[in-house]
Amino acid sequence: MTFVRIFVYAAGAFSVVLGVLHFTFPERFGFRAALSGEGPPLPPFRLWFYRYDFKRSDLYGVVCVMNH
Repeated sequence: MTFVRIFVYAAGAFSVVLGVLHFTFPERFGFRAALSGEGPPLPPFRLWFYRYDFKRSDLYGVVCVMNH
């Protein structure tokens, strides 16, 4: 295999993984709870060893960036 072919396969695999992850973001980030503006605290975002406690304003910013 040439370098270009390996690069194209790697870029394709990355794109597929990134696309699948975007389908899970609303559930992972708790968009439904955040966009309601009231209710219990948002669930923390966890990714392996990383954990981040979102505030509603943080999550609103993420939604704006991802949708524009």
